[in-house]
Amino acid sequence: VVTVYPLTGEGGRQVSSGFVADRISKCEPWVFSVADVTEDVGVWVGEADAPSFHAAADYYAATIPRATLVMYRGAGHLLAIPHWAEMLAWLH
Repeated sequence: VVTVYPLTGEGGRQVSSGFVADRISKCEPWVFSVADVTEDVGVWVGEADAPSFHAAADYYAATIPRATLVMYRGAGHLLAIPHWAEMLAWLH
């Protein structure tokens, strides 16, 4: 299976509905403004992530009033795997 996004080949082979819904959701307007979010929000991004992920992370961190941006040096898009315990602890 050839994919545009690495690591999605097997998931797409099994069922593509989640992948398709995720892509569509990025193109449709949201029903709320992220500026209206009043809870603490963690925004995690890896230094090796694609530029579009950095742009999104910067936007959310600047727009959500109580957002905390965390950049993991050397990490890519799967940064949650080695950092899951830290992320869960942040959620308390």
